Amino acid sequence: MKMGGRKPPLFFINLTIMFGACDESNIDKQIWVIGSTWISRNKLAEYEKDIATFRLREKFWGEIKWSKLTQGKLDCYKKFVGYTFEKFTPEFKAIIVDTKLVDFNTYHHKNKQLAFMKFYYFLLFNKARHIIARPNQIDTKFHIVIDEFNVSTLNFNDLKSYTEMEIKKLKSKYSGVRPVSDSIDFLGRHTSHICSLTQFTDLICGAIGEVWNGSGDQSYKQEMIKFIENYAGQPLSVPNEPMDCKFDIWKWRPTLG
Repeated sequence: MKMGGRKPPLFFINLTIMFGACDESNIDKQIWVIGSTWISRNKLAEYEKDIATFRLREKFWGEIKWSKLTQGKLDCYKKFVGYTFEKFTPEFKAIIVDTKLVDFNTYHHKNKQLAFMKFYYFLLFNKARHIIARPNQIDTKFHIVIDEFNVSTLNFNDLKSYTEMEIKKLKSKYSGVRPVSDSIDFLGRHTSHICSLTQFTDLICGAIGEVWNGSGDQSYKQEMIKFIENYAGQPLSVPNEPMDCKFDIWKWRPTLG
């Protein structure tokens, strides 16, 4: 018997929204670190609730930041990092920029803030590219929060619009003839004390910056670095080529020619 009703859609959409929490470290030093932590947005509320419970249990208040790490806080910081990695298996990606290799005059109008925004774009686009290329992820959207920092509204809006445009172009490449959805569900600045995942990003970026800039040798910081490396599965001093993996430290190199 012939069934009535509407025809089934030609395409079945597998819509995922990835939540990215971004932060930067060591921007006042030679080696910049810009990092991001990613989980499915439908896990975010559970994560924040669990971290609130963790804080109550440990009687541990205040913002978690690499710059606030002390010997007395080391145990709680380890528990925070371990719990995040073990239960929520986030994806982490960072870009390392040696500013001695950056031609600010030629390519960035002598504007370090503009260069910084461009490297933020490289990080976000590269991560989005790998996610979209996964099976059935062409319709993925991105909800991205970036820790508040001193950058002009103009430069930040340029980052937002350019990232949206380039990711949409990328989706079109993978989708063939099918129309593609918008890429960015949200991209905006916020203060990190309201988002535990941004604090997690700060902590990992700070550890990477400590390794690459050699800014201190406190034993508790070295212990925290080793603890993070155990979960990362690699030394923080060893970069990768940009790839789709759970933990990726990508060292930027200038294009020659």
